Amino acid sequence: MHRGRVASKEKMQVRTIPLTRAQVSTLHNLIYQESYTARVTPYPKTNSAHTMTMYSNNVSTSYVIHKENGEDLQTVTFPMIEN
Repeated sequence: MHRGRVASKEKMQVRTIPLTRAQVSTLHNLIYQESYTARVTPYPKTNSAHTMTMYSNNVSTSYVIHKENGEDLQTVTFPMIEN
């Protein structure tokens, strides 16, 4: 059997800047939908903006929690996988 083309999917590991609890909650509501549209700027393959339909799998999200001016800020890391 010979394949002329092999499909590939983009997979990215994303780490946010420090976020407040409210921002983390908003982020979770967005990324744990069935799918979402993400705009990657710059997209590494073309060095320009690229929009893709993505999803985040059930891999646990990791957090780094630290205090700044008395407020808990969280850095969130999560996967983004192209549909």
